Amino acid sequence: HGQTDIEIGAIGSILTLIYGFFMHALFKFLEQKYLRFKELMGEMIAGTNKEPRTLAYEWYISEDGGTVHLFEKYADSEAMIGHVNGFMQKWAERFLAVVGVTSFSVYGDPSPAARELLAGFGATYFAPWGGFSRLA
Repeated sequence: HGQTDIEIGAIGSILTLIYGFFMHALFKFLEQKYLRFKELMGEMIAGTNKEPRTLAYEWYISEDGGTVHLFEKYADSEAMIGHVNGFMQKWAERFLAVVGVTSFSVYGDPSPAARELLAGFGATYFAPWGGFSRLA
């Protein structure tokens, strides 16, 4: 693969006010990094699976293989902070060596501490505005 868009995203819901929040980011593969990214993704899934308060961490790929979405949902801001700190310690250097971040969005109402931690990612915040969800 050459340069391929990768969207890392999340589905928001009205439950974000009570149960946590979601994150979305857009990445591009750096040249010839697809296989390294796929291997790292597997490691990240296995590691994140050990975080009981990370409620969702699901990767989806488009039919053409050009777009990937990662759906992340956390029980609360403290769970997200724990995940991001672990990401920074274990995977950030290798992750940023294979993708370039072009967009990062947060859906819901993260705590001030969570916002401070995410400030370095250039996050854009979206507060719940309307609608409903039947998701558990």
